[in-house]
Amino acid sequence: MSTSLPARFRGIAIKPLLTEVEVMNLLKVSRPKLRELVCDNRLRAVEFMGHHKYLRQNVVDFLEGSAPTDEVKRELRMFTRQKQTRNSPASTPKESILRELLKRFGANWVLIGNAPATLKEYDRHLRHLLDLTSKPTLLEVEKWLANEPSMTVRRMKGRAVRSFGRWMSENGVEHFGWWEQVPLAKEVEREQPTVSAEDYAQLASRELPPVVRLIVELLWSTGMRRSELARVRVTNVDLEKGTVLVEKSKTDEPRLTPLTDEAIGLLKRHLSNHTDPSLVGLTSQSIRKILRRHGIASAHCFRRGWTVDSFRRGMNQVDVETAAGWSSGTMVRRYTRKFRNQVAIENFRKKRSSSTFSTPPEI
Repeated sequence: MSTSLPARFRGIAIKPLLTEVEVMNLLKVSRPKLRELVCDNRLRAVEFMGHHKYLRQNVVDFLEGSAPTDEVKRELRMFTRQKQTRNSPASTPKESILRELLKRFGANWVLIGNAPATLKEYDRHLRHLLDLTSKPTLLEVEKWLANEPSMTVRRMKGRAVRSFGRWMSENGVEHFGWWEQVPLAKEVEREQPTVSAEDYAQLASRELPPVVRLIVELLWSTGMRRSELARVRVTNVDLEKGTVLVEKSKTDEPRLTPLTDEAIGLLKRHLSNHTDPSLVGLTSQSIRKILRRHGIASAHCFRRGWTVDSFRRGMNQVDVETAAGWSSGTMVRRYTRKFRNQVAIENFRKKRSSSTFSTPPEI
């Protein structure tokens, strides 16, 4: 059986049927390399037909050293996709509906103000699930989750299916009716490295380059994420009010974050001869490398330390969540898990050191 190509391709369509071994000999590559080329779309001319031992060669022109033009490549890719669509089983209506519903789920997620970064992970996992099975059942989802070695990723996949199922249920869609039965993996709570006030004091006493000193002070002062600090512009800083405007965060919501007096002092000196529109003039990856090069903890360690230190200074949870840009208290609880009891005792000692209650004087 030969493959019928449009007339403009017939001049380069030769040797209509080659075995896998013949193609390997022609290209002088091993079987794994051949499969890699096929998967990498660099061998668009070769497509598997029927039994895996046989390959149908539509075009061998460029395999023998004469590469077709980009225009011909584009048209060949279009022809290949059309042919594969005709030869492959038709997508089931349910599969098409689920993929359409997934798009609506994503649009709704953004409209109600949920975190785009979370949606990106959910969408990636759900698409992978729909690629594996067009009609996911609870059993198939459980097997899919069980095959994931990472407990963290397994939990994220389970949350993705649950969120998608909950959204469909709330909108009267009769798919994923079993979503509430999807198990969520329990993450092992690991101790997360956190910068303490003592660590910050040691860094403050070290001789560091001015830009590194500024980065350390801003991380400890504001609790910003590394990517947020990299995006801060000079115009976002208000030294009179002692604030920095974070225009874009993980939740896509702008927020103001506070500056300490030490940070304001460093910023005044920094901005006196700074001409770059970017406040620190570094990318997120550059900040990471600079901190590592000087043996300093990561930006996220500072963010955890900022959270703990804020509670120790008497800030309430709502204030900390707002300044940090969190939409819920989940991250606060995670970051302060190790120090929660210690902070609570310190606050009690400050505010309830006496066994008797003293009424504040009337004004």
